Formats: sequence, structure tokens, C-alpha cells
Amino acid sequence: MKKKILFISHSSVWGGAEKCLWLLLSGLDRQKYDPLVVIPGEGVFSDLIRKLNIPVEIMDLSWWVLAKGESEEAGFVNFMVNFEKSLCVLVDLIDRLGVDLVYTNTLACPQGAFAAELAGVSHVWHVHELLSIDPDNVLFMNLTDFYGWVHALSDVVIVPSKCVGVELEHFVPDFREVSVVYNANDERESDFKHPSLRDELGISPHDPVICFVGHLARRKGALDFIHMAEILLKTNASAKFIIAGRPYNVTDEVEHEIKSRHLQDSFYNLGFREDTWNVISGSDVLVLCSWAEPFGLVLIEAMRLGKPVVATKSGGPEEIVLDGETGRLVDAHDPFSMSQAVLSLINDPKMAREMGRRGAERAKQLFTADRYVRQIEALIDTASQDRKNFVKQKISAHFFRQKLMRCTLKKYKTVQNLLKLFVKSVRHDHKMRQSKEAPR
Repeated sequence: MKKKILFISHSSVWGGAEKCLWLLLSGLDRQKYDPLVVIPGEGVFSDLIRKLNIPVEIMDLSWWVLAKGESEEAGFVNFMVNFEKSLCVLVDLIDRLGVDLVYTNTLACPQGAFAAELAGVSHVWHVHELLSIDPDNVLFMNLTDFYGWVHALSDVVIVPSKCVGVELEHFVPDFREVSVVYNANDERESDFKHPSLRDELGISPHDPVICFVGHLARRKGALDFIHMAEILLKTNASAKFIIAGRPYNVTDEVEHEIKSRHLQDSFYNLGFREDTWNVISGSDVLVLCSWAEPFGLVLIEAMRLGKPVVATKSGGPEEIVLDGETGRLVDAHDPFSMSQAVLSLINDPKMAREMGRRGAERAKQLFTADRYVRQIEALIDTASQDRKNFVKQKISAHFFRQKLMRCTLKKYKTVQNLLKLFVKSVRHDHKMRQSKEAPR
């Protein structure tokens, strides 16, 4: 009998986490699994899922991870207004459709985890974040409490790199063993024949092209890329720089920095591009400038295309890039080191080609779609099997440790009781922070 799986996506925007979920859905064994996807809105992602003949439910899902700058109080109120409603709808959906397992993609939306607990079905949480060093996100509670909920509400936790697992275990020392599954990409795309990006942009075949691919977020280091370019141009004035990514919280700053530093003639700010493979294949070097990077999907896209990469030591990249063999690793927040690493590659084409070749081999060995899908399928089966005899461990967070040491979350069998416990924990943490910040 097929296993009914409810997948929860926090976003309908075509980004890294969505690419990973789409890759899983496209390779899922449909003889064994019957998928359904809940997504917060229509868009590119929902269209791609439907093309896989997978049903999509549109549901408003609020986040408990806020974007920096958003009011914490207003964000929490908005979250709670939506939370109870969406939770009830999800529990009803699970019961009505006979869902066997809920799979939550990213930490942004906890509704699927709570709904699975209330409905008594297995839950897999796929964590794609590295929150402790991410400057773009704000939480309602401290990370010990936050990861405590993740721990308590999951049968299996999947992370894209060892560094994310280390973070979870740092904040919750008794966190159950996490499962590392390195991300992958759709290698079929690298076989497509792309139109020439240089022809499209009118770039000379003799000019070195360096690209940044990623949304324009502070943690992605888009501003560092511009500062790196300014330093590099003092040595190689013919270099061209491409930025391709959807707008986010430093979009205006990116435009301002390019203009204020008089770099317009050397930059091509393309905005969001669906053909990221084309952007990368038309470049000589890809640079990842992130401050906090749980994995770095764009790195394996570039490696598969045989492009050398320069990446920051920001988490996941250190597990992907072999420094000096498939690319260069540099410190984050260090545009000068980035510029020198890029110059070493564009000044030595033979070395760059060899790094690209080695990178392609590494990508084909370690980051394949089939490996990715089969590993996650095995973990889904493990979660379902373990659930039969599994007694959930308790949350170890400082505030509600004693309360939950005496009982498991299964005793909170109503939405209201779960909400009360959740709200109480957040309010307590807020008061604790206020008392620490108050002048003495």
C-alpha cells in the first residue's frame, strides 16, 4: 500500500530550498509514495509541482522566523492569528486524506510539525538553515527553545551539511542524531545547450567574467561581491561581473554601491533568472560570498558545469569545496581575499580548467539526484517504522524542561493546549530578554 506523504513548503518562490524539494518530488518512487504538497501561494514552484502530476493545496502559512526589520511583536501577533487556523485545517487534511507522514521543508513554518503531533502521524523536518550566524532572521524565542521544539516535534531531522547538525546539537545537547543528506541538483539541466550569455550581454570573449548567483540578502554577501570587484578591477580592468538573483533586503544597497563606486561599466545586474545554468556556464568563475551558508547549492551547479569556484568559509561550502583542488576557500567578510583568489584563477586558465574538471568529478560522485532521493526515501521509511514504538524525547529548553520531563507532547491533544504552551514559552523568553536589557 502506498504511503501518503504531506509535504509542507514555506514558500512558492523558486529558491534553493524549493529546488531541493522539487528534486525530491521529481524522483520520488510513486509506486511506494503518494505525495501531496501544501504551499502558501501560486507561483513558479506550484506550477512545476503540478507538472509532476502531484496535487497542490494552497494554504496561508505564517512564519515563526521573521525577516530582520520586521516588528517582533507585530510578527508574533500575525503568526498566532494564522497559526491556529492553519493548524486546524492541516489536522483535518491529515485525517481526511489518511496521511501517513508529514514532511516539513525548512524551519520557517512549524504548522506541519504541530499538526503531525496532534494527528498522531510521523513527522520529518528538513532543516535548511544555519540560524545562529544568519543576520537576516529574527526568532520569537532563543535558539535553545526554538531547536527544542524542532527536537520534540520530529521523528527524523534531515540537515544538508554536518555544520547544521553541529549547530542543532550545540543548542540542544540531547538532540537525537541528525541525518546529513547533502543537497543535489538536476544534472539533466547541465546537459542543455544554452544560448551564449556573452552574446546576450555583448561581452567580449577575451574579458574574464565573474558571477554571483543568489538572492540579494545580507547573509549572501552581495555587497562583499561588489567590494571584491572594485579591488579586482584595479589589477584587471577588463573583468566583468554578473549578479543574478531575486530582490531581497539589500537590493537597493547593491544598486547604490555599484553607482557610488562608479562600477556601472563593469557590472550586469540581471535580477532573477530562471536560467541560472546559463549564467554560470557563461562565466569563468563563480563566487559565493555568504556569511552564513547551510549548504551552497549554486556551488555544485557550477562544479557540475566544470567551473572553478571561490567560496567563503561560512558553513556548508567547507564540506563541498576542496581548497586548492576544486576551487578556493576564503574567510567571510573579506573582499580582498576573495579578489586575490579570483585573480589567481583568471590569471592561470590552465589551473582554473583543472580545478573545474576536478569539481565536475566531485559533483558527479557526491551530489547526484538519485543519491539524494534514495537517502531521503530511506529516512522517510525509518520515520514511519520508528513511529510505531517511538516515545518522543522531551524538550530540553530552560523554561519548560520540568513541565515536559513529566509528560510528552502527546498529552497535549488539543490545539488550544499546544498554543498555550507555545505562547507561554515565547512570552517568558521575551520577558527574560527585557529584564536583561533593562538599565540597572
